[in-house]
Amino acid sequence: MDLAGFTIPELESLRARVDAAIRAKRDAVKRQLREKMEKLAAEEGLTLSDVLATAPPARQTRAKAKPKYANPANPAEVWAGRGKQPAWVKRALAEGRTLADLAI
Repeated sequence: MDLAGFTIPELESLRARVDAAIRAKRDAVKRQLREKMEKLAAEEGLTLSDVLATAPPARQTRAKAKPKYANPANPAEVWAGRGKQPAWVKRALAEGRTLADLAI
């Protein structure tokens, strides 16, 4: 289709008709897919809701852990007791201190 001979209003009208046709086609495809999926689920004795509900829930982020230990030499350095021990904790333990000594 050669669009060069069309006027701007004709092109805009054509675009509106094409957009409407695309929306209608998408809706029809969605409806067909839903019907197919419902049929497949029914063959297994399930509903579409049953099938879609089996997706694992989205993982929620945890709040940052509150600090449990502080560096006596620099109280701004804190550790929650999770993960890898900071260097200052390792040094304190090597010097003979316990985690109880570093507790906040």
